[in-house]
Amino acid sequence: MNIKMLFDQPIIGESQYGKYFLYAVRNGDGNEYSLFAPEEVHEKLKDLKQGEEAVLTKLAAQRGKKLVTTYDVKVVGNKSENVMDNSKGSSMHNQNNNNDSSYYQAMSDSFKEALRLQEKYNSVNLNQIAITLFIQRTKANGL
Repeated sequence: MNIKMLFDQPIIGESQYGKYFLYAVRNGDGNEYSLFAPEEVHEKLKDLKQGEEAVLTKLAAQRGKKLVTTYDVKVVGNKSENVMDNSKGSSMHNQNNNNDSSYYQAMSDSFKEALRLQEKYNSVNLNQIAITLFIQRTKANGL
């Protein structure tokens, strides 16, 4: 999801489930949402100011019998890519090594190109363009 920050700071509080980080964001379609960010995602988003953008991708990986949720957080205009791993609570740098699946690489490339198109044509929907590019890539490459 492509998000645009509506405020400089999140609302930070604590509930019966623990500490929470509530962000007010606008998605690529212009709809406003409340985002309860995991602490790892909050660490990447906390320095963003009102009007700045990021792309959040929730990923799931099977590790044995356990399903592990991770978050790919890319700040628009920032060249570094970080993947947040909930199973360990740490940030791992994505170096596009040989362990990446061909689907992951195709999706990553699709989002990069979609971001370029969104920067050129402000009103395009990032997710729709990325998914369209991904489908075309996987069909063309026989994945």
